[in-house]
Amino acid sequence: LVYVQRVIESRLARLEEGADTDSVDLPTTDYSRLLSAGHKLFMLPLDVILKNNVALSYFIDYMTTISSQAYLFFYLNVEGWRVSTEQQMSDLALQRLQVPVERAVDVAATLD
Repeated sequence: LVYVQRVIESRLARLEEGADTDSVDLPTTDYSRLLSAGHKLFMLPLDVILKNNVALSYFIDYMTTISSQAYLFFYLNVEGWRVSTEQQMSDLALQRLQVPVERAVDVAATLD
């Protein structure tokens, strides 16, 4: 997960520097020269792109055009696994806490 994020951040940095090729020697395109005068490109952080369905769709299309969609799909799969694991661990922790509380309630009820 960290590796993929670093690859993406490295690629973005190389694009900002105006390099002719990226870290895997794919040609880069200077999109700013394609814009009409007075317009700017939007700078969106990766987490914003991943949380916005429209932005993610365009980003997947872009990654597909440069034959790098596998990096994005790997990142998304790892992120999905991480969220699922966190949820399962949270549920397990709650279950462990509920058992002693239920026992304490039962003991308190028998003392009354």
